[in-house]
Amino acid sequence: MPFDSLPAWIRGDRYALLLISLVATLFLQPLFAHEQTSRVFSSVCLTLVFLTGVLANRHRKAVCAVALVLALAAILLGWICPSDSLGFFKIRLVVDLVFLGFTAVMIFIAVVKDRMPGIHAVLGAICVYLLLGLTWAYGYRLVESIEPDSFRFTERLLDSTTAGGQPLTDKSQMIYFSFVTMSTLGYGDITPRTPLAQTVTWMQAVTGQFYLIILIAKLVNELPKRHEHR
Repeated sequence: MPFDSLPAWIRGDRYALLLISLVATLFLQPLFAHEQTSRVFSSVCLTLVFLTGVLANRHRKAVCAVALVLALAAILLGWICPSDSLGFFKIRLVVDLVFLGFTAVMIFIAVVKDRMPGIHAVLGAICVYLLLGLTWAYGYRLVESIEPDSFRFTERLLDSTTAGGQPLTDKSQMIYFSFVTMSTLGYGDITPRTPLAQTVTWMQAVTGQFYLIILIAKLVNELPKRHEHR
């Protein structure tokens, strides 16, 4: 289906499709956590995130080109990467991390700098927050693959697959820990044990707070301008 023929509410907002893909990935993923089809479902959802992430940056040709290259690499690795190879697993995580982080930064810059309508800015800001949480979740998985037992769990959920025979924490549990950390809730059921894990954890907590501070400052700064144009 050509992009121009999509419904106006989707075509008019550059972030609508990306937000839908992120919601499907983050909220539906736990439902398939213990199913044999979890890897396929996860790959499908991530593929949608990659593709819609490219579309979200279609207004900037250079950024869109970089995002497309990263997305194609991530999709390729996600579908053909051997599940029993720890080396390929780490490479795939790094590529996923780079794409998700790059997309979050580019959308954040667009939200802060571009004079877009309110609903566009709100949806873009939500996408950035969800992308940051997903980026760090993959970061925690990478840390765990580098340093096994980097985290202490009250009750650890294992992934249905292993990388090089090394048991992995279920992705949904890392996503949970990521958003709990970024929102500074700190339930304590998952705690970092190694210096690397602790460093990555506090960096996310600080990034999450700085993001909210900058976003609120942006919104407060825009209020007088909107009143002037009335």
